Amino acid sequence: MDGTPISTSVQIKAIICDAPALAFVKAVKSHGGYYCCTKCCIKGRNIKSAKGSNKIVFTNINAELRTDASFRSRKDFPGEDKIGHHMNKERSILERLPIDMIKTFPLDKMHLVDEGVVKKMIVGQTRPTKVECFSSCNKNFVKLYGSLHVTYNIHGLLHIAEDAKNLGPLDENSCYLYEAFIKTIKKMLHSFNRPLEQCSNRINEITQQIQQHFWNRWTKEYVCELQNRAKWKTSTGKLREGALVVIRDENLPPLKWNLGRIVHLHPGQDGIARVASVKTRGGVIRRSFAKLCPLPCNQ
Repeated sequence: MDGTPISTSVQIKAIICDAPALAFVKAVKSHGGYYCCTKCCIKGRNIKSAKGSNKIVFTNINAELRTDASFRSRKDFPGEDKIGHHMNKERSILERLPIDMIKTFPLDKMHLVDEGVVKKMIVGQTRPTKVECFSSCNKNFVKLYGSLHVTYNIHGLLHIAEDAKNLGPLDENSCYLYEAFIKTIKKMLHSFNRPLEQCSNRINEITQQIQQHFWNRWTKEYVCELQNRAKWKTSTGKLREGALVVIRDENLPPLKWNLGRIVHLHPGQDGIARVASVKTRGGVIRRSFAKLCPLPCNQ
């Protein structure tokens, strides 16, 4: 409030993304690339299915693991050609942070296991038993189910156990907590142009609406408390000449109060005053007592 800078420290436990978002924030090849694995330097193979579609599969289970040092130094692993894991010479802005660029980015259980591997089991592409479900990426998987099924999701099961050792239970480091909020974010977008700017504008609009709603209730309910009085059968009360009052005006913006001082009361035919002349910054105006709220100040 007084202009003094405030600093605080934040510790990042994990950055959780699905495969496309993970490739984007790390500036690496996406899950359809040959060197897309963010945990090891395996190179995928392009094979054609019986339906004629191409798939990238990963049959090697002994590839060298990536480390934070090798990621930052852009190390060329044996057999890694010019295609590489990184997007040309682009560097992620996250590399400026003191985080491990490998361990801080776990593979997402929701997309990798539940919507990837388990979905294949349900539709009948693979039919492993309950035990084989989490140990299927072994030397016998290709023999049991064929190379065609060793896709990015299946390969990821080799590394997901290590993520659990580093970061704890898989459910605590998955997209389940955030996936439902994507619908809310999409509602904020009117087009595909500048999505971040659009979200910022919508959030500001929502904040202003909440502020306006609070202000409307505050002015109505608080001002009504200042106006508590009995039936107008007498002229007694706090509205008298010289009293400082708030003039009710529904058109004023938040945090703006129209203040004035009563300079004259205007009695009616029954001798009871219900209208007063109030001196404001803009001059003297006449208002009914219903629009005037005496301030609780000491005389």
